[in-house]
Amino acid sequence: MKRLSGPSIHLFLGAAIAGGVHGGLQGWVVLAGERDWIQQPVLLVAGAIGLGAGFAGTLGVLLGGWMGRCLLAGFFGGALGIGLAEGVLAVLTGPPAFLPSAWWVDHPGVLLGGGVAALLAIWGVRWRMWTGWGWSLLCVILLPLLGWRSSGSGPISAGEGPNLLLVTLDTARGDHVGSVGYPRDTMPRLDALSGQGIRFDAAISQIPVTGPSHMTLFSGLGPWRHGALLNGVPVPDDAPLLATALQEAGYRTGAFVSAFVLDEQVGLGRGFQVYDDDFAWPHGGSDLLPVRFGAALRRRFLPDLVVERTGADTTDLALSWLGAGAGPWFLWVHLFDPHAPYEPSETFQRFADSPAGDPMVDAYDGELAATDHALSRLLDAITDRGEEQNTLVVVAGDHGESLGEHDVWYDHGGDLFSPVARVPLAFRWPGVLPEGVVVSELVELTDLSPTVRSLLDLPAAEGDGMDLALVWSGGEGRGFSRSICLDRTANREERAENPKARPHWRQAAIRREDSLVVARESGAEQEFWTLAPNGSGGFLESPMQSWSETVLADVPRALALVAGDAGEAPVLDAETRSRLEALGYVEGDP
Repeated sequence: MKRLSGPSIHLFLGAAIAGGVHGGLQGWVVLAGERDWIQQPVLLVAGAIGLGAGFAGTLGVLLGGWMGRCLLAGFFGGALGIGLAEGVLAVLTGPPAFLPSAWWVDHPGVLLGGGVAALLAIWGVRWRMWTGWGWSLLCVILLPLLGWRSSGSGPISAGEGPNLLLVTLDTARGDHVGSVGYPRDTMPRLDALSGQGIRFDAAISQIPVTGPSHMTLFSGLGPWRHGALLNGVPVPDDAPLLATALQEAGYRTGAFVSAFVLDEQVGLGRGFQVYDDDFAWPHGGSDLLPVRFGAALRRRFLPDLVVERTGADTTDLALSWLGAGAGPWFLWVHLFDPHAPYEPSETFQRFADSPAGDPMVDAYDGELAATDHALSRLLDAITDRGEEQNTLVVVAGDHGESLGEHDVWYDHGGDLFSPVARVPLAFRWPGVLPEGVVVSELVELTDLSPTVRSLLDLPAAEGDGMDLALVWSGGEGRGFSRSICLDRTANREERAENPKARPHWRQAAIRREDSLVVARESGAEQEFWTLAPNGSGGFLESPMQSWSETVLADVPRALALVAGDAGEAPVLDAETRSRLEALGYVEGDP
């Protein structure tokens, strides 16, 4: 490997100084933007200086030679490299969702001025010094300051009003919890919390995909309404998000997510004064230029790489934020551990006796145990703060996971059977909500937002959900649940014929207490399934032999979901009934 010569070392050192100054300013800007909950601020600034020095130093050796072979030339070259890198990121990656581009992107005056400056620098030595200092001032000093992003503070009335803790459990099956009959003690703290409040044993996710499911959870809109069936699809501008309502009501709002699929650019950050999706090390580093440049390369060349952090790390940050201010507060913590790959730490590798002898199921349950530990820490913190009586706690799964059922192994997203559809859901608010209530009626994640809005006296919003207080107080619920997703089978068949085909075929399901109807957009025959308890908290799903009018009426209801309608009042008309009879679906009422 060729070693740097003396002049090259001077170039590198000069550029490294420029990068160190730039990085240090960026680190300071991150901290100054009201991020007083960052746990290791000294490490962040030190890391920012080091990363900046290495990044700009490398570029300076390549770009600084046109000024000479001295420290000053290297400093100018490093500044030029910083400016070019920022320009490439701004122009090629686009702004985050709902935010405008940087003021200078696509601005003809800036482009013209940069071109003239470059020509002057190349044209004559006389202009190079002035051009170099101009670039340095702009790139090393001004660009970090232009990147200031305050977390905001909103109108907060400290100590007034109830708090809200929302914990979402990614990829958590509703039948792998001890309180519903699962033979393993995977989530004892969730079981205990459920006993202190209201447990919903038949809570159904509207889509087994993380981003779209959280979109439904926060807005009360079904995926057939907000239109997202894949991760990465942004939240509609007019979606009535819960966080926005809480911020407008004077809440301090913070969100801490554990996977890149919930990156702020999806749009769920609206209404959160702090939305922490920073998986860089040191924490806070995702705003630094070298980290952003590396992330852009990763998204370009490794788009399927799962970027996540453990629930323990996410909880650490959430607790730091919680301790840095007063209430009323809304804290959302997203825990991703049960998502594949299942790799529980040694502390939680205590399950090795699965009935089927499946080590993957053992590992999955271990991840649930790790998630429960993170939940326990959050609940303990609320108690230690003396806020347990004044805090509504909601714990919800976003979707489940198939562990071999229907020949789907360790996956989700392409079917609507019970393993991926049924999720944990529990509410607790001591002194306000009843204790020890178990709701067996079918409920949906669309119901979470309207229920929370009602409990916290927030303005109601139009959506597909209902206030669950009607159900737990003994009233009549919906009687069915709705779900939709892309059709794994149909899309794979099409891709086998056309490898470039993008997934587009959809399927929708209507679930009742003892039946499941799946309608497939591809034209394949509709599916009818009988649901029966399996004795360990889950359901056996077997092909239905005959169909009642109620079950048949769920076919057009499901097809309405595919068409983008909630399908609240379907009618089984004569033509539809005739077609079903021709397919052999009508054999009389059971």
